[in-house]
Amino acid sequence: MKTNVTIFPSVDSIRDPVELDQYVAALTGLFEEAIKASGYPSRQGQRDAPWWTEECAAGRRRWLNGDPTAEGRKRFQKAVRQAKKKYWAKAINEVKDDRDLYRIIAWHIFEPRLNTPPLAVNGIYS
Repeated sequence: MKTNVTIFPSVDSIRDPVELDQYVAALTGLFEEAIKASGYPSRQGQRDAPWWTEECAAGRRRWLNGDPTAEGRKRFQKAVRQAKKKYWAKAINEVKDDRDLYRIIAWHIFEPRLNTPPLAVNGIYS
C-alpha cells in the first residue's frame, strides 16, 4: 500500500484558508485510499455466485460509490435480476439428460411436507 503521509506539511505551517483547504483535501484523499485498500477481507475458498457478472459488480460499485440513492439501488437490482435470468435460462437450455437436470436442482433440498392437523368439530375429528 502506498502512503502519502510524508507529503503532509506540519499543521503549524498552515497560514491561510487556501492551504487549509489543500491540507484537508489531501487528508481526505489519504483516508479514502486507506478505506479502499482495507476493503473487505478475503473470502478464501469461497467463490462468487455463478450468475454474478462483471455488470453486477460494476452496478454494485456504481450504486455504493457514486449513486447511493433508491434509483441507484433499483438499477443495481435490475442488473442482478437480468444476470440471474440469463444464467438460469442458459443452464436450463444446456440440460441434456437427467443427470444434468439433477445437478441444477440438487441445491434445493425438499423439506418434508407437513400435513395439516385434523379438523375437530364438536369433539369429532374429520
